Amino acid sequence: MKPPHRSLSTYLLGLFFLLSTTFLLIHYTAQPNYTSYVPTFIRPTPPSTLEVDSDSPRRLPREYKPYYPTLTLPDELSVYPELYKRLHAFLTRPVRGYWEALEGNERRCPRNVSDELVNPDQLNGDGEFWRNEVDVEKVRKERVGLVDYLAGLVRGGHGVVWEEEELTRDELDAIEEGEGDEVEVEVELPGVDVRKDKAGRRSIAVERTGRGIVTTGGNADTLARLITLLQILREEYHSTLPIEIWTFPGEIDPDSSTASTLASLGATIQTVPPSYGLTKDPNLWKNFQVKGLALALSSFKELIYLDSDNIPLRDPGYLFDSTRYNAVGGGKAAFWPDLSRDHVDNAVWRVMGVECDLDDFTLESGQIVIDKVS
Repeated sequence: MKPPHRSLSTYLLGLFFLLSTTFLLIHYTAQPNYTSYVPTFIRPTPPSTLEVDSDSPRRLPREYKPYYPTLTLPDELSVYPELYKRLHAFLTRPVRGYWEALEGNERRCPRNVSDELVNPDQLNGDGEFWRNEVDVEKVRKERVGLVDYLAGLVRGGHGVVWEEEELTRDELDAIEEGEGDEVEVEVELPGVDVRKDKAGRRSIAVERTGRGIVTTGGNADTLARLITLLQILREEYHSTLPIEIWTFPGEIDPDSSTASTLASLGATIQTVPPSYGLTKDPNLWKNFQVKGLALALSSFKELIYLDSDNIPLRDPGYLFDSTRYNAVGGGKAAFWPDLSRDHVDNAVWRVMGVECDLDDFTLESGQIVIDKVS
């Protein structure tokens, strides 16, 4: 039987249909943006709709693999689910270099405004470091350092989350006076024991070492200013508050005339213990890092921190009885705003994963009043 006749146009039409079908199949299945054109029965299931074990830990971005091979936070932090969730969210915030973040930061903080509001010494001292040395890997390292520090505290048996409790004034007074049926010590910190009573409630037993003034210094300039400060406090205002001066190891010779003068003015010189690994860095603009440790390690429950160049106009002891310090819900602390605001270039915005904000003043660290327990 003679086969049916097929014209050239029939062959060309068939070839065109075959090529078109092949092209469309490849094009729409290879491009995620066009998956809506693909019939449901052959459309791949989006990752977000795949079944996921709700008990499995959430994964971090793959860039954190050098720090956390399993792309999960340290196991120790899992005892605090809310903290774990917040730290996970913190690490997954955008990580940007200086130039990547510049446009967004300058949109929020115009440079001509930021330049006028910043402390010029801070900008000149730290500006180059912010711009050129805090790259994306440095940002990740800083974030990981914060997380690892908290994990290390938990690993060592310290509590890092405080449970909020509704306590009456009488209950708070009883805690401060050391009353109640306290049992084993749960956390040990300098001067503070966090205990649990028989009902499992947390309370705080304070080593009542009173109030005092804390300051820092060690080089020739700061020591000269400290002597002036102490002379004003003792000889003009007749302050009787004990005073601690915290220094880096080796800064003050205990046999020097300076040490003798400070002692005669009722100051105790305290050196940061070598075990903390905190040393003075001659390459830094200023070695602010000693301040935080001085506050934490000082022997006082309540303290007034003063910079060496901070000269009060009266005996600062009255601050412990001030309304602001003792305000209900204030946590027994008082702070002052600085004269400046943070700069658009400050690397802290990128470390924290937020854009620049000039709404608030920076915190002045030259004077702080704080109850370390409250």
